[in-house]
Amino acid sequence: MEKQHVLIIGGGISGLYTALQLSAGCEVTLLEGSNRLGGRILDTHRPGFDEVVKEGAEFVHGNATMSFSLLRKAGARFREVEGKMYRFRDQSLIPAEEMVTGWDELLEKMGSVPQDQPLGAFLNEHFGDPAHEELNTEARRYAEGFDVADPERVSIKALYREWSAGEQTFQIEPGYGKLVAYLESACQQKGIRIITDAIVKQLTWSPGSVTAFTLDGRSYRAQRAVITVPVSALQPNNPNSILFSPSINEYTEAARNIGFGAVIKAAVAFREPVWKPDDAFFLGDQPFPTWWTQHPFSSNVLTGWAGGTRASALSAHPETVLRDMAMLSIAALFGQPLNKLRLNIKAIHITNWQQQPCFAGAYSYPTPETSAARSQMNKPVAGTLFFAGEALYEGEFSGTVEAALLSAEEVVKKVTATGC
Repeated sequence: MEKQHVLIIGGGISGLYTALQLSAGCEVTLLEGSNRLGGRILDTHRPGFDEVVKEGAEFVHGNATMSFSLLRKAGARFREVEGKMYRFRDQSLIPAEEMVTGWDELLEKMGSVPQDQPLGAFLNEHFGDPAHEELNTEARRYAEGFDVADPERVSIKALYREWSAGEQTFQIEPGYGKLVAYLESACQQKGIRIITDAIVKQLTWSPGSVTAFTLDGRSYRAQRAVITVPVSALQPNNPNSILFSPSINEYTEAARNIGFGAVIKAAVAFREPVWKPDDAFFLGDQPFPTWWTQHPFSSNVLTGWAGGTRASALSAHPETVLRDMAMLSIAALFGQPLNKLRLNIKAIHITNWQQQPCFAGAYSYPTPETSAARSQMNKPVAGTLFFAGEALYEGEFSGTVEAALLSAEEVVKKVTATGC
């Protein structure tokens, strides 16, 4: 009996894992818009760096069982980050042993409010008085910095679940790129057809038939398609989004109700570290407000992070300006004269995810409407179109590599149930 043919649209971690699992019973073709696989995982070798630059996903959050298992198979090491955290206060770094005053009160209120709402509206209603100004600012900054979320859109109920969990964080050596290479090799061994530089602009479909049309005029036909692109490529307000014919408005409108954040990363290679071996995170209020070391692994690289609306505002600047902003941020954070700092820096590399057309941002975050949106998008379209990716996973690992893998696992079951 002839195997059913499935198109996988998107070669990120979700697409690769979906393709690998479906290859047991289906003919699989994977179409990736960029010139590489891995999606928002991007480990590269850059001039001046003695190690891999982790331009995309970097940490493992929580008890990510599936990620841990695959990382072991890929030959990557991971260790818990237990180093010290510092906060920039009064022009100096001080140990951040606790969150800002009132944080427990904030979490308690977030958990007790019966109706979900955006963080900004919640803070204005319950913590908008002058006495809570620092708490208000810190909560917004944390949502933007860690969750790359717009405070005026992000769900307080989702933030409460995340912020109150107190999850562990793990660093990977050399990085998630080992996992991408492992999955790519496994796909090749299974005979999966992988095509890069294939930006899908339109999917024409009818029950049991799909044709993908790429930007350069190629077309690919199959019985089913699994769409694993970032949710930004499904939102109707994005000029680079995929066109469906016939339209599936209830799905594209649902995609609009899932937040998608912005991020700019700065990797800085030092000749000599300006931090101690057990230092891990530094939180400030500079243009790049968050910095971390590679602790617990030894490294001379410091990574800077600007997320959310701050990153959106910065993203229009050229790389030269962003490099200067990164250096100024480090100089202010560590109280170093800029001239002395320049002599100690070997290289700086900026990754502006908003300027990459296939991605146009970092990762998803939940809004008050996201639960219903995910429920809609996780329903197959006439047993023919299926969606997967980190933005669609409804569990506790929202916005992570683990979420992408678990979503892939779920969609494989759905496709297999249709006879593949």
